[in-house]
Amino acid sequence: MQDIIESGKLGTLIEIESHYDYFKTRPVVTQDMIFNLGIHTIDQMIALFGIPDRTDYDVKGILNKEEGADDYFDIKLYYGKLKVSVKTSLFVKLPYPRFLVHGTNGSFMKYSQGHLFAKSAQEPIKASFLQEPEDNWGVLSYMDEYGNDITTRIPSRVTDYGKIYDDLYACIYQGKAPYVKAEEVVAVLNIAEEAEKAAGN
Repeated sequence: MQDIIESGKLGTLIEIESHYDYFKTRPVVTQDMIFNLGIHTIDQMIALFGIPDRTDYDVKGILNKEEGADDYFDIKLYYGKLKVSVKTSLFVKLPYPRFLVHGTNGSFMKYSQGHLFAKSAQEPIKASFLQEPEDNWGVLSYMDEYGNDITTRIPSRVTDYGKIYDDLYACIYQGKAPYVKAEEVVAVLNIAEEAEKAAGN
């Protein structure tokens, strides 16, 4: 998604939805889905757009009736006219896009989260990270500068989460500035904490 946004093909961004959904008929063991799942999806948006101008929270405990439980949340982050929705629900039975991005020139839709596929290996530290199946590629549909209507499939970038340790090493031993700024970490935690407070309302 980051590559699509940075390409500018969608024009001015209007709305983004980030979903991490499941379907459950019984309460989950944990009642802290914001810090278990939401913290990562919030962090993705802060990494892309920075600290939002304002936030709104819709947090519910539906299956789990305990006070402060959160098996549904919809956190809105506002950046000027751009609205970013970070959502997790345990009540989505049909496949729903992982990401939806709408701009003045077009839209991008991506279903599965999977872009990191590890093959089994003899040792835990050995893994082969492969491109995801083409069926899971995103779909980009936009109007180019010549008025052409273009729709194309977009593969996810193959990544390695282990790179975070490379960055940590470089920060400690080489004096490199950290990839994630301290103020961004604080912003993510503040948003998650405010969302948890909303669950108690």
